[in-house]
Amino acid sequence: MSLGIAMFCLAMIALIWVVIEERAATERDDVLQGVMRQNANLAIAFEQYSLRILRNAEAVTQFVESAYLRRNRNTDLATLLAERAAANDILEVIAIFDARGRLVATSQPRAQAGVYIGDREEFQVHASGQGPVFHVGKTAVTPLWNESAVPFTRRIGLADGSFGGVVMALTRPHRFTDFIADASVQPGDVFTLAGLDGITRARKIHGRETFGDDLRGSLVLAQQAQKANGNVRGKGHLDGVTRLFAYRTLKDYPLVAMVGSAETEVLAEYSHRRSLYYGGAAAASACILLFAVVVIAVVFRAARIATALAESETRFRALTELSADWWWEQDTEFRFVDIAGLATSHGDLTTDDLLGRRRWELPTLKPVNTTWEVHRAVLDARLPFGDLLLERTGRDGRLHFENITGRPIFGAQGNFRGYRGAGTDVTVNIEIERALLDSEARFRHLAELSSDWYWEQDDQFRFTFLSQGHQRIVHLDNAMRIGKTHWELDLEGLTDDQWADHRRLLEARQPFRNLEGRWTAHDGGVFYIGISGDPVFDATGRFTGYRGTGTDITQRKLAESVILHMNVALEERVRQRTEQLETANEELYAFGYSIAHDLRAPLRAIGGFSQMLIERHLPEVNATGNALFNRILTNVAWMGQLIDGLLALSQLSAAPVTRASIDLSQMSREIIDEMCKLEPERRVKLVLAEGLVVEGDKTMMRRMMQNLIGNAWKYSANLPDACIEIGAMKDTNDTPIYFIKDNGAGFDMKYADKLFQPFQRLHSPSEFHGAGIGLAIVSRIIRKHQGRIRAESAVGKGAAFYFTLWR
Repeated sequence: MSLGIAMFCLAMIALIWVVIEERAATERDDVLQGVMRQNANLAIAFEQYSLRILRNAEAVTQFVESAYLRRNRNTDLATLLAERAAANDILEVIAIFDARGRLVATSQPRAQAGVYIGDREEFQVHASGQGPVFHVGKTAVTPLWNESAVPFTRRIGLADGSFGGVVMALTRPHRFTDFIADASVQPGDVFTLAGLDGITRARKIHGRETFGDDLRGSLVLAQQAQKANGNVRGKGHLDGVTRLFAYRTLKDYPLVAMVGSAETEVLAEYSHRRSLYYGGAAAASACILLFAVVVIAVVFRAARIATALAESETRFRALTELSADWWWEQDTEFRFVDIAGLATSHGDLTTDDLLGRRRWELPTLKPVNTTWEVHRAVLDARLPFGDLLLERTGRDGRLHFENITGRPIFGAQGNFRGYRGAGTDVTVNIEIERALLDSEARFRHLAELSSDWYWEQDDQFRFTFLSQGHQRIVHLDNAMRIGKTHWELDLEGLTDDQWADHRRLLEARQPFRNLEGRWTAHDGGVFYIGISGDPVFDATGRFTGYRGTGTDITQRKLAESVILHMNVALEERVRQRTEQLETANEELYAFGYSIAHDLRAPLRAIGGFSQMLIERHLPEVNATGNALFNRILTNVAWMGQLIDGLLALSQLSAAPVTRASIDLSQMSREIIDEMCKLEPERRVKLVLAEGLVVEGDKTMMRRMMQNLIGNAWKYSANLPDACIEIGAMKDTNDTPIYFIKDNGAGFDMKYADKLFQPFQRLHSPSEFHGAGIGLAIVSRIIRKHQGRIRAESAVGKGAAFYFTLWR
């Protein structure tokens, strides 16, 4: 039995150490992964910040190159460069060098004459013709400026493609690492911007700025050669310190942004906790060994206390398994009856505060990952529980977090005697976790909403933070806006309804995008800005405020204003052209009417005189002369018809279309009845579909149907069994197609292209009378109703006309 107890105790000690080692390893991995995520976010922010500097420098040098090439005799290059440098808060000096490397002009008023850079790497890379158009040189003291600077150079290309010199812009190395002033970093964190050539352009560590360090052969650059972006752990190339690195390769530039954290710093707090774990494990092991010695001694001394020893063994085993910051016991009513270790882990909570009370009766205590109802159900079911996370407000107002584990106690007879368990103070862990979540969320938002500036507000929508970009854009000290809301600032251009809509979004804790306004500076300058933001919640879901970005949209607003003025001018020109077109149509209509009127007068004269000759001198005229007079009268009548057709066609072009519902079946029946009255001897079979209802101009529709039905009536006149069919069908798109068919003379389809042209006839006047204008009028009416018409026919087999309305 003694051997069994000894083996059991040794197994328990081994189990404790295994659990401690696993917990320590897990915490270490969690800390390292958290730092890796934070450094990855910092590397993204570092990359975006550096890209803004580089793109700004590239834009400035491109502008200077263009101005240099377009200069005239009166252009003062030094003044131009000085103004450009003064308007830019990143670039210190801007200069132009000729194709031999000699200084042409500079924004530096005290620059020494005869500055020469023809032998420097940043000049040679362009002069050789092999390098890029825009080059980021190595940080150094240049002949142009007696301070350390990162040189940006741009090749000047002449019109014939030859090398015309370079534009150079200088910036201080610390410009690239200034962004970490807004980030939470460790003293030993290192931020490095290095070229793919291995030479650092800017580097910051322990608050010190360095540059020109040689990182060739470093672990990060070796990893970058395989993968553009990533994380790596290893010793620093310069100081041999093991760090956790995150790196990003800058798009379009041969540069790498690196962020590294010393492993010893990030694991300092973890190392302290691990020492506590090992100390607790050692103490627990000593207790177990002591317990084993006592038990073995007691077993040898008296068997009568075996039951007591068994209960003690169970109790100490449970305490060992639940080893933590403090221990507790409760009775059958779940009231605290025993507390141990509370004084060392809860300085502002005493044993007297707990004894005799239930856990849910403590006003400062509330569950985080469950509810009291669920916890009480577990207790009533006499079940063990673990990882009960509780939040407690201390007397200093600070939140404390405790992780509680417990198991039920049963007597020798199986009767329930209460609960026994342990508690662990996990405040530090929760705070670290929330800090990491907040940091990750903040930098994710900064990366996603990267813009001209970013800002933060509290739960009352008052500004608590504004980045330096805001001060640079609006030319106003940020301190004057801290503590104010958006609507308390002098932001113009938004109506009361727009402000009300914006505040409703804020009260609903909804994100908002592109809130645009106008701001007038003290010097009279007008700026347009766009603001976007997202709500922020803490780990418990409590709303803590807003954070977002602002963008200078002045150039876009100015462009919109220009476009608006151009649209107004274009509309005015369209109006004028429309008036001119209407005037031209009116003149054309008057001209057509005048022609028709003037042509009718001589026609009436010819017809009248011819008729008078026939009536008065008919006996004197022989049969041949009489036939000639009849032909004159026939042609006069025909020309009258042509004039009427032309006038109708011109009037139809200018007539407006009035849409109304028309019963096409009823209209067709009325037209047929009129034709039957004029020619009662005709026998025509009519097949007419009922319910043909269309929308259109009633007058135009009647004229169209009169022409189509008149054609069918006319060209079937020589048949004893003439038939006219009027109906409708639908195409594949369910669009109605109306048709008029006859079984008359028909026509050859090879002349179908002339069918709807004015005065084009497919039959001679001797066969069928007509002026050849009817189908042209039909086609014009169909087009004015946005439809189409086509014909199908064969000689001697009749004709069919199909038309649609309102495509």
